[in-house]
Amino acid sequence: MGDKCSYIHATGDTFMSIKKQWIDERVQSRRTHSVIEGDPFDIHDKANKTHRAEIFAKWLVDTFTQPRLNAGAGVTLITALFKYIHIQ
Repeated sequence: MGDKCSYIHATGDTFMSIKKQWIDERVQSRRTHSVIEGDPFDIHDKANKTHRAEIFAKWLVDTFTQPRLNAGAGVTLITALFKYIHIQ
């Protein structure tokens, strides 16, 4: 161990600086890897996943109405590929 340890052992401001750098690199890596080829939207303009889920839920209610969705009368299958949405 000691000098041969491959992990960084930092404290105080050095630790916070290293942590911030790691977070920044992680965020950039996630943005880079979440890009889908052919996606027309800039990665920096995309809403976070929670916001996208809220938008999708609102679309479901606006499209199918709350009573129909709560009826429990079957399954609604929705698939999407870029701008194309197929509903059964």
